[in-house]
Amino acid sequence: MKKVTIHIDGSNFYSAVRDLYGRTNIDYRALMNKLTNIKPGRELLRGYFYTVELPEDYDPVEREKNARFIYTISQVPYLDIVYGKLRRRVTPTGHTYYEEKGTDINLAVNLLTGAFLGTYDVAVVVAGDTDYSKVISEVKRLGKHVEIAWFRNQSPYNLSQELVRVADDVIVLDEVFLSDCWYQR
Repeated sequence: MKKVTIHIDGSNFYSAVRDLYGRTNIDYRALMNKLTNIKPGRELLRGYFYTVELPEDYDPVEREKNARFIYTISQVPYLDIVYGKLRRRVTPTGHTYYEEKGTDINLAVNLLTGAFLGTYDVAVVVAGDTDYSKVISEVKRLGKHVEIAWFRNQSPYNLSQELVRVADDVIVLDEVFLSDCWYQR
């Protein structure tokens, strides 16, 4: 049996699902199982969801929604939450915005560390961002198989052609694939 780890770029995935499908009630256990069992002879070792907690100075309603969401996914077996930071920035003109820091690097470090230690045979990266192409190339150089799972040609969540080029396989997350990955209301 090939050991599989799944690495979900949480903020981008959540935003894409919300914007593309108008809902966010993904059953992450079902999603991880489907991504693992898309090919025979594989078993899920662990999933990782990379995200941020909203800081104290963030909108309280959004903070509460975020806290409920994180609590819900923290109950999913074999899914670890890995936190980056959300930093408040102020432009010279006084405009305030928040910048997510650390999630991409956390995902990259976990991919490389797991590959180097031989923790997994297959990594499924749920992301579409070109930023991951170099780390995926390095993980493959260490003898691991890397699959990308993302939305294809659905702007602004397009799948990077660089990722398609470096990945061993691409799993398209479309309505058909996700049809049995939603919590039933």
